[in-house]
Amino acid sequence: MSAQPLAAEVRNDRRDDAVSLVPDGVDTQAFRLDRAARERMRDRFGFTRDDVVVAFLGLLTTYQGIDLLLESAVEVTAEVPSSKFLIMGFPGEAAYRDRARALGLDGRVCFTGRVDYAESPAFLACADLAVAPKLSPSEGNQKILNYMAIGLPTIAFDTPVNRAMLGDLGVYAPLGDRAGLARALVQVASDPDLRERLGRGLRRRAVEQLSWSGGALALGSIYARLVGPRQNGGALSQVENASA
Repeated sequence: MSAQPLAAEVRNDRRDDAVSLVPDGVDTQAFRLDRAARERMRDRFGFTRDDVVVAFLGLLTTYQGIDLLLESAVEVTAEVPSSKFLIMGFPGEAAYRDRARALGLDGRVCFTGRVDYAESPAFLACADLAVAPKLSPSEGNQKILNYMAIGLPTIAFDTPVNRAMLGDLGVYAPLGDRAGLARALVQVASDPDLRERLGRGLRRRAVEQLSWSGGALALGSIYARLVGPRQNGGALSQVENASA
């Protein structure tokens, strides 16, 4: 996990400011909104034009916040009747489907099972917003970068790692707070103008600050400083070529 909190921790541990950060990145060419895929996938899952689809893509475990997400979905679907949840991933799909049924969420939550990484941009494209309720204050949360690159407004728990990626364009709930998570989801699901603004901003932030090509150039600059001025040009040009 290459995020600002980790860089600060390493600086403190080493008592050395000579630590450079290369942020986690995303392939913004692969992860981008494909409107044809959006229509195709919404038809596949039976979502109507008026449905507001909340997406989660990742491991289905308590640690990833799936239990809290399903409990929050009860309130969200009551407050925003057009809302539907698309929960993508594994393992535990059968158990969580049973849990959703017990919570009265039949017809409101769709489970896809395992999604191939190459197909995940198309699956995400059918959503209107995304959620990343991981219950960790310090671990990376790569799914957020994928959401951002697609242009999905993103709700997450308020942690330094999540803020390092989403900045002031994220919608946050206190860590582990189910009611707060539900409120944040309702806020975004019920406001199409807010979704449009956040989605545009997050896509732009992903492209300008968190793309793979930008990370490659940052890494090249670090190597260039290390190898010295006589080799700087070659090191940078090789990285630029690789990231083009």
